[in-house]
Amino acid sequence: MLRKENNNLNLLRVLLAIIVIYYHSFSIFDNNFDGEFFLKYTGMGIGSLSVKVFFFLSGMLVTKSYIINPNPFEWLISRGLRIVPAYYVVILFTALVIGPTITSLDLNSYLSSHETHSFITGNATFETVFLLPGIPEGRVNGLNGSIWTIHFEVFFYLLFIITAVLFANRCRILFITILSVSFILPLIGQKDLIYESHDMQSYYLLLPCFSFGCIVACFSTSISRSNLKLACLILAAFMPVFKFFGWDMLFFYSMTIFTCIGCLLIFTTNVAISLNLKSDISYGVYLWGFTVQQLVFLYITKNFYYGFFISLLLSIVVGMISWEVIEKPSMGMKKKIQSRGRKPQLGITIDP
Repeated sequence: MLRKENNNLNLLRVLLAIIVIYYHSFSIFDNNFDGEFFLKYTGMGIGSLSVKVFFFLSGMLVTKSYIINPNPFEWLISRGLRIVPAYYVVILFTALVIGPTITSLDLNSYLSSHETHSFITGNATFETVFLLPGIPEGRVNGLNGSIWTIHFEVFFYLLFIITAVLFANRCRILFITILSVSFILPLIGQKDLIYESHDMQSYYLLLPCFSFGCIVACFSTSISRSNLKLACLILAAFMPVFKFFGWDMLFFYSMTIFTCIGCLLIFTTNVAISLNLKSDISYGVYLWGFTVQQLVFLYITKNFYYGFFISLLLSIVVGMISWEVIEKPSMGMKKKIQSRGRKPQLGITIDP
C-alpha cells in the first residue's frame, strides 16, 4: 500500500487540509465551536483529528524514505527541502508583507518592533510565535494559527533519525520497541515527558500517531488489508465502551487510530487510486489556509459559509502556486542529491 501506484495519499492530504480550514472557520468566523458537530459529540475537533492523521502519514512516509535510502544526511536534507522552503516563505511573507499591510502601527515602528523580530527568528528556528505587533484586536492566534504543528514535525523528524541511526541498523527489534514505547507514552502516564504538561489530546496524541505510522511502515510487507480491517472492527467495538465509562484517553486513542487505519484503507482502494492527483498541494493549502481565512474575515466577509468557501478556493489557489513555484523545485533538488543503489535497512524493501 505504500507504493505510489497503490495509493492516493495526495488526495487524502488535500482533504485533510480542507477539513482543517473548515474547523478553523468556527474560531475565525463564528468565534466559537458550538456548531462543530464532531467536537460536540466526541470531545475532539475534526480539525484536530485531521492533524493527527497528517502525523500518522508523515511517520509512515518518512520511515519509507529511510528504508529506501538509509543515508541520514541525505534523509535530513530531503526532509528539510520538503518542509522548510515553503514554511520560510509563509513566515517571511506574513511578517514582511501582510503584517505591515494590516498593522495599526506605522511601518518603522512595526519593522523595529521586538515582536516582529521574534516572529521571524522564533519561527525560523521552529519555536512557534503567533503574534505580530498591531494586529487587529481579536486575532488571538495571530495571522497563522496552523504553524504550531511544524515545531512538532521537525522535533519528531529529529527523534526518528537519531533513533534510526543509533538502533535501526544494529537492532531492528530494539528500534521497533522504542517506536512502540513512543506510541504508548500517554497511556502509561508519561505524556509530560514530551509535551511539558499539555493535557490536550491535540498535543499528546501527535507522537503516538507519528510512531504508529513508523511502525506500519516497518511492517508494511507483512501487514495485510484484512489485518487492518480486523483492527478497525476491534477499535469500533471498544470505542463506545470507552466513551460510556468516561475513559477519555482510551477513547481518543482508539478513535484516532481507527481513523488513521480507515483512511489508509479507503485511499488504497481502486476507486481512490483512479482519482489521480499528481500535484501534492496539501502542504501549501495547510500552511496558508489560516492566514487566508484571517484576511477573508478582515476584508471580505464575516459570514461563516461564505468565509469558508472563499477561504477554501483562495487557499487551493495559493497552495497550487506554492507547489509549482516553491515545493516542486525544492523536491527536484532533493532528487538530485539522493544516492542510488544503497541497501534498504530494517530488512524491508519498498519501491519508491
